[in-house]
Amino acid sequence: MATTEMPFACVGEYALLKVVEVQEFGAFFDFGISKDLLVPGNEQKIKVRPYESHLVRVCKEDGTGRIFGTTKLGQYIQGSDFDISEGDQVDIQIASQTELGHRVIVNRKFIGMIYKNETFQRVLVGNTYQAFVKKIREDGLVDVALQEQGIKNLVDSKDVILDFLKRNGGSSILHDKSSPEDIKNFLGMSKKTFKKSIGMLYKDKLIEINDNGIKLVEDNR
Repeated sequence: MATTEMPFACVGEYALLKVVEVQEFGAFFDFGISKDLLVPGNEQKIKVRPYESHLVRVCKEDGTGRIFGTTKLGQYIQGSDFDISEGDQVDIQIASQTELGHRVIVNRKFIGMIYKNETFQRVLVGNTYQAFVKKIREDGLVDVALQEQGIKNLVDSKDVILDFLKRNGGSSILHDKSSPEDIKNFLGMSKKTFKKSIGMLYKDKLIEINDNGIKLVEDNR
């Protein structure tokens, strides 16, 4: 039975691709189909080597219609025509790790960043995740976060805290003076979100807060 091959990305899209062969004139990348994608030497930001993975944009040559790839992304990023807005849910793929966090592909069409001080779960290069658009920047990049922003994030975080308390006998040594690292490790959220959430839970009379931590109000255990 005949099958239709689908490449990892179409013209105008980005993908994290692996080098399978290097020649003097360029490098071939695994493209998800039987024919590999050529990234010519003059389209490589840095010279690539076999088995490396690189962020590649798929392009089409004017006149000939030839499909090729490039790792020189600057002109395409700055000229992005966005069909997404702040707050939108998007699909991302982790492309590389940087000092600030991780560079990501957004909906296969844009390049963005998630910042390490806003990442409260483990992420791996090559893996895909759902995320939310925080900001569309003037330089053409998209700032994204793995957590939804605003009040919806606080509602979800309240549920996480309540569930954590119920699974741990109704109490926890975590409180508003706990370190950001402890809060991140136990609950997967920022200290700022934690403090706002326990404040809301306390106001709703769902938890008590004292010097030893937080605990569920008896009626809610």
